[in-house]
Amino acid sequence: MSLEAHLKVFDLHDADYRRVLSKKEVANVLRTCGRLATQKEMDDLLKTYADPMSRTDFAELVKSLKPGPKEGDLLVALQAFDHKELGTLSRVEVSSIFTQMTERVSQQELTAVLEGLAFGTDDRVAITSIVAKLMAPMTSVRVPINDVGTRIQQR
Repeated sequence: MSLEAHLKVFDLHDADYRRVLSKKEVANVLRTCGRLATQKEMDDLLKTYADPMSRTDFAELVKSLKPGPKEGDLLVALQAFDHKELGTLSRVEVSSIFTQMTERVSQQELTAVLEGLAFGTDDRVAITSIVAKLMAPMTSVRVPINDVGTRIQQR
């Protein structure tokens, strides 16, 4: 996602037009833009910035970010856990990957990952579905469509 797109999402979250957001709101913006990070990773990323963070600092932060994982890389990584080569993982395997590996996620974050995945009657889910879920931009704030139009016109 481009810097310009990140800034547009920042602006949508800036309800009072002060050109600053709290670190919690900045984390929501980054997640909305598809930045997958544990809470600890997000805290580490934002620790050197003032709270609230200015739009200028946010732009500098975005410029400094490394690109996230590519879809193919994520697919290969998850396929490494598919020992039976079925193209699927069980709910227990998915949970283990996210909670037992080096980059652990909280139970709340795991629930967000599992939400909406189509587990079959055998309690397995297609690896491609997991990848699609992880690669999709995450929505953290629901803004009424009429409000979006008004905000865009005001800018």
